[in-house]
Amino acid sequence: MRCPKCNKVIKKTDSSCRFCNATLQPNTIIKTQVVLKTVENKANKWLILTVGILSFFVLLETTFIIWYFYIKEPINNTKNIIEDYNYSANLPFDVFFTNEDIFFDDLIINVSNKYKIITLDNQYSIHNGKKVIQIPVTITNKSEDKHTLNLFYYNLYDNFGNNIDEVAGYFDNSLYYAEDLKKDESYTKYIYALYYGNDYYVIRINNKNNTINILYKIKK
Repeated sequence: MRCPKCNKVIKKTDSSCRFCNATLQPNTIIKTQVVLKTVENKANKWLILTVGILSFFVLLETTFIIWYFYIKEPINNTKNIIEDYNYSANLPFDVFFTNEDIFFDDLIINVSNKYKIITLDNQYSIHNGKKVIQIPVTITNKSEDKHTLNLFYYNLYDNFGNNIDEVAGYFDNSLYYAEDLKKDESYTKYIYALYYGNDYYVIRINNKNNTINILYKIKK
């Protein structure tokens, strides 16, 4: 503790200051202890608050990891269920193949097997120079209203359920930029996805009411 008069460090048991001989009041020690206790309490509160905030963010990150790797709906490994377009009739989802007319969301969708493998040529893209699959998709609107396939309804996956990056934004004729069709109108647009080798791919189309999966075989 310190002397209240000269601010020198003295012992708690001293009744007077060894430096300035000032008489120490009994409540001086108590007051000093109270101040120290208050500072200690504030420090503890900040420590608890900091630990709580860090724990909250760790919990959020852990929850996301669990959801992403264990709860998020996986795509079945198609190698276990197909061989040269033969598949089990007891699949938990609807499976279609290329060149089939598929009715979905008041549209007739036909995914052609006449794909091309091209090179992405765009110096501003992180995928510049990579191989890309160009998949033709013909869509016919059967709705009374203008309509087309919502770009948020379809995703591509490799044979092991990993999402494949679509690079449609670099191609003007992509399905990504397709405009709505009038009733009974049709057009052919393209899905552009990164090429990951010869294998089966899955084009999954889904909305809140329906889910379909189109098996797509790539052989360069």
